[in-house]
Amino acid sequence: SLPEVTGRGGTSPFDAIRQTRPDGTEFWSARDLQTAMAYSQWGGFKIPLERAMKAAANQGHNVDGNFSRSAKVSGQRGPAAEDFHLTRFAAYLVAMNGDPNKPDVAAAQAYFAIQTRIAETAPAHAETAPARAELLTRADLARMVLEAEEEKAVIAAALESAAPAIAYHDRYVANGDAATVKSWAAQFGLSEPKAYALLLDRKVIYRTLIGERWSNRQQRKVAEYEYRAYAKYLDWFDLRPQHNAPRHHNGQVRQTLYVRQMFALQLASKCGLSTQLTIDGGAA
Repeated sequence: SLPEVTGRGGTSPFDAIRQTRPDGTEFWSARDLQTAMAYSQWGGFKIPLERAMKAAANQGHNVDGNFSRSAKVSGQRGPAAEDFHLTRFAAYLVAMNGDPNKPDVAAAQAYFAIQTRIAETAPAHAETAPARAELLTRADLARMVLEAEEEKAVIAAALESAAPAIAYHDRYVANGDAATVKSWAAQFGLSEPKAYALLLDRKVIYRTLIGERWSNRQQRKVAEYEYRAYAKYLDWFDLRPQHNAPRHHNGQVRQTLYVRQMFALQLASKCGLSTQLTIDGGAA
């Protein structure tokens, strides 16, 4: 079933905080959305907010236009708090990057997914409806209601079919989780060496020379390398220092590349892998 998206009296809390400018355009205050999505601290809410901005930029959208910087006046003394005026699309991205363990975040995701889809299909009707509003009959209104109901049914079916992806998100993406390349590769049936070879071949990552060390097995000096992500794909990875691992010969702390699970499917697609996941021995 869909998450609850309405409040008392059948009004969605996300409709209740929607604001309208004099020119008729709508927006949501990020501060109001923070409260509606049950984030107690602005710092915590800025994590999905900043991820949403990066997602918008990666998709070629106007970040400043969708995330208009503003200030929230509390009525108390002191400077106004940082705020953003979010378009419907921006609010949708923020919701999708929120903590899926929060019921209020799930409600926001359902609300903005449905409303964004309805908004996308609205222009087809809006071109002729305003000019001919006086000609609308009860039959026209009934037809429009039926179309809206059909649209909701389609969306519900789409959400149901997306259940495996949602389950994957809940298991791997929650709390900004990341996985080793070996763990990421296993989800797609690859060994760790094959995964590194594929990532190198697709020019997603590269090897950087750290120095040389003596190999007792080979009885000679061998080069030591670490992996780094190309600038274009930095957001897809975390580079983490391994403080508990032996340091390099020069005393440098070893660093390991981790895959951010929120980008695991995009990375797989970039590498030409099937995005059919294997979870607990079964396909998802």
